Amino acid sequence: MIAVPFYFLRACRGVVSCVQLNKPGASAGPGFRPDHLAHVQRSTAILSQLVELKLLSCTIGWSE
Repeated sequence: MIAVPFYFLRACRGVVSCVQLNKPGASAGPGFRPDHLAHVQRSTAILSQLVELKLLSCTIGWSE
């Protein structure tokens, strides 16, 4: 499992998580690697910035 805090507006607003599922009776898979965590962290940071940009653009009237 990977869990990364989701921050925007200077506060933690939730968690982005990833879980690997196995079929019943199957052996455990290889699991997540450190680079998987890095990708989820980067994606979460970018998503946070996009949410903040959207809120800012709506507040100051950039969006139509």
